[in-house]
Amino acid sequence: MRLIDKLKQGNKDLLQAIYQQHKGRFINTMKARFPECDILQIEDTYSEAIEVLYHNIEQGKLDNIEQSVESYLFAIARNKLYRDSKKAQKNLRLSVDVEEEKEDDVWENERKLMDVCLNQLGERCQQLLKLFYYKHKSLQAIAKEMGFGDSQNASAAKYKCTQKLKTRMLKNMKDKRR
Repeated sequence: MRLIDKLKQGNKDLLQAIYQQHKGRFINTMKARFPECDILQIEDTYSEAIEVLYHNIEQGKLDNIEQSVESYLFAIARNKLYRDSKKAQKNLRLSVDVEEEKEDDVWENERKLMDVCLNQLGERCQQLLKLFYYKHKSLQAIAKEMGFGDSQNASAAKYKCTQKLKTRMLKNMKDKRR
């Protein structure tokens, strides 16, 4: 009995065997041809190709495969990956400008939020964080300038001030979402 006839009769074990037999080679081939696609997308496409094969046989659209089953599956999946890749490239080009604008807005909003929260901290924390992050001074220099004694004390104070800043920023972000 021909392969197609067995599949028409609903032989799911045969379909599963076909799936397993060609999966590894398919994934390796398509990873090489479509490096921009991740493994999950390639596996999904392979599963869809198996479904198309079975559906076409079941619907009577495929009574004879002139090439091998493997070639048929690869052609279906390769064409789908090619179409998806083209769509993704087109969408990427269209969305790059929008994403860059959104990203700039996000960074600007976070910077404004950080400035607001920084100004809510005590004067000593503000000074310490500005010296470290804005003026790029070493902890040794900050310890000397602010009278911490040594860089370890300055580091501990910086850690506490940074935690206070993070806590305020997270609270403000949660409040804005409500």
